[in-house]
Amino acid sequence: MKKIGELLVEQGKISERDVERTLLAQAEMGGVFGQVLVKLGLVSEADVAGALSSQLSVELLAAADYPESPIRLDAVAQDFLLSNAVVPVADSESETRFAATMPQDPFLGKALAMAVDKPVAIVLGLESDINKALQLYVQEQQDDSGDSLGDDQFGGQSDDEF
Repeated sequence: MKKIGELLVEQGKISERDVERTLLAQAEMGGVFGQVLVKLGLVSEADVAGALSSQLSVELLAAADYPESPIRLDAVAQDFLLSNAVVPVADSESETRFAATMPQDPFLGKALAMAVDKPVAIVLGLESDINKALQLYVQEQQDDSGDSLGDDQFGGQSDDEF
């Protein structure tokens, strides 16, 4: 299996020198190689996702493929979705489909399958698209429950006390 850096070099997106610089930065900053590439401004998030999709043989979900309204799954905690950068994108009787920034994480697939008690499919999503979908997910839940990020949730302090 080729590495992300090798794929991007083959595609002419980066040079060997860019790979070396990114590996040095990754050692310093930590993080995933592709995310470091993007932070350094060497490639776009879409370029890295395309290479990862190719490497993993996993479908890359386009922004237009996300549902307009969030899909609610009572069995999956919102905190789990947020902390794992994963969002439900389709749900049927036979399968639930999720978009994730790290679809190759074996823990993620197992945990989701246990929670929804049916097969799951995990596709790759751009971090920006998943974050946007998760913001809608959280906003809709707050709207449904009547919660707001008001004073009560922050120890009763108002903004002008800072």
